[in-house]
Amino acid sequence: MKVGEEVHRVIPVINTSRKKIDITFDIENQLKDLKKMFIDVSPLGDISINPREKKNIEISYYPESRMHIFKADLNYKII
Repeated sequence: MKVGEEVHRVIPVINTSRKKIDITFDIENQLKDLKKMFIDVSPLGDISINPREKKNIEISYYPESRMHIFKADLNYKII
């Protein structure tokens, strides 16, 4: 991947329970730390998923400078 290119990945999140759930990805400033590595998560904020419903989470990577190889976890919290 070259500087200035952009890559998108879509991750489906499925609620298989019988109750509506709300999830958030902004745990302990995780999104701010990912932003420093040129990673965006969309949608921002809390996400509501109804029973047996699927929502897509989009992750974008757009390096603006050369980066060393890294590995980062994306954590979420059910609220």
